[in-house]
Amino acid sequence: ERIVNQIRRLAENPRPSGIKALASNVYRLRIGLCRVIYKVYDNEKVILIGRFARRSERTYQNCENLF
Repeated sequence: ERIVNQIRRLAENPRPSGIKALASNVYRLRIGLCRVIYKVYDNEKVILIGRFARRSERTYQNCENLF
C-alpha cells in the first residue's frame, strides 16, 4: 500500500523532494529498501516506470537502456 501511494503521488508531482536524478529526466525514488527508476516525459505528461526493484548492486545497471 505504501508503494502504491508513493507512485500515485508521482502523478501530482513527478519530482518530489528526496528523489535523485540519474540522467536527463530519469529519476530514482526510494521507498524503504525498494527503488523505483522512472522517466518523466513533460510534453506528454507521462511518467514511465522502467524498474521497480529491491536495492542491490544491480538496481542501477543499464538504467539508460530502460527507456
